[in-house]
Amino acid sequence: MIGMRFRCAGKAWGMPLRISYMLLAVVLMSAGGCMRGAQSVGYRTVLPVVGSNRELARQANSCGVASARAGDLKAAEVAFREALRADLSCAAAHCNLGNILLSRGQLYEAALEFAFAAKVDSRAVEPKINLGRLYETAGWHAAAVEEYEKALSLDRDNTEAMGRLAFVCLQSEGNSQSAASLLRGLAQANRNSRWKRWASRELDRSTGLASQ
Repeated sequence: MIGMRFRCAGKAWGMPLRISYMLLAVVLMSAGGCMRGAQSVGYRTVLPVVGSNRELARQANSCGVASARAGDLKAAEVAFREALRADLSCAAAHCNLGNILLSRGQLYEAALEFAFAAKVDSRAVEPKINLGRLYETAGWHAAAVEEYEKALSLDRDNTEAMGRLAFVCLQSEGNSQSAASLLRGLAQANRNSRWKRWASRELDRSTGLASQ
């Protein structure tokens, strides 16, 4: 979701960003050729970054979050791009910009933002969840499952990753036992969340699944 807070990592880069362009291309072609509508991201994604201004990036990202919460996604996009011009390694701005692009159906650009954020901070859960959401949108459920499982390997109690993984499993034949286990885990989670409430409803509505 737009407005999630991430650490703006300040790692030094000595190698080019590696993104699976072939995988993204296949996913997006299967989703109906979304790449044709892609626009320039407005900054160069070539590392290393020289002369970054992390404080300016932090301020611009905060402005973008405020605009997004107010419903002004155009102003939010401008702010997130400004944050990335100030500091290309700001994972929060990459994720937030990616969410805006994903909401518009610009899957190719959104995928690049999420993948860049994951590269900037390999221990962050949110970029992996966002990539999973994107793969779900594109109809590539196996890739979505992989991203959600990566997120859970970093934070096994993350209700967002657990809930999205359970949802995908429910849509897939042969995964009812995995879905049931995830739903029970969500229903028993300490954190009260929309995913916990959803899991409880699914278990109440599907006693056969819950008893497996």
